[in-house]
Amino acid sequence: MGFFVWGVRHQNCPLEIREKLHFTPKQIACALEKAKGSPDILELAILSTCNRVEFYGYTESAFVPEEPLLSLMEESHALQRDFFLPYLFRLEGREMIRHLFRVASGLDSLVVGENEILGQVREAFRTAQEWHSVQFFLYRLMEKALKVGKDVRTRTKINEGAVSIPSVALELAQKIFGNLAQKRVMI
Repeated sequence: MGFFVWGVRHQNCPLEIREKLHFTPKQIACALEKAKGSPDILELAILSTCNRVEFYGYTESAFVPEEPLLSLMEESHALQRDFFLPYLFRLEGREMIRHLFRVASGLDSLVVGENEILGQVREAFRTAQEWHSVQFFLYRLMEKALKVGKDVRTRTKINEGAVSIPSVALELAQKIFGNLAQKRVMI
């Protein structure tokens, strides 16, 4: 089988659902520890942001180990799988690798080019290393994804201009209302 990604993301899952599926650092640590007990999950990293909860993994079985992943999601959030099942996506092999590189590069973000995601991928990798849930294959892939993300930002103009949702909202408000220097805003 090889590499897989499994989870929810902003393209196919409403914010209200993603908020309930968000992992705290403690929940990530517990999930990574539990995943080590699954013979089908050889390596795992969890990326949890406001726009996605994605399990990046490596397996030698012939299928994505959905049952242990579903159990991790249910146990971590005390939710029934029917709540999030319709929003799950999965990619395998080259498609997973392409997806990870796009995520690290900011190409798969709600606002294309946003900078925060590269740090979030780095933190997911660091946490997975700390809990010894990445070894050879996923370790090398995560290293490469971080390099690709950094290279895209230094070699292109992807992060010029508005690169976050607040900056896009500010730009739009300025277009509608003009100079905002004397305006009061409530969020």
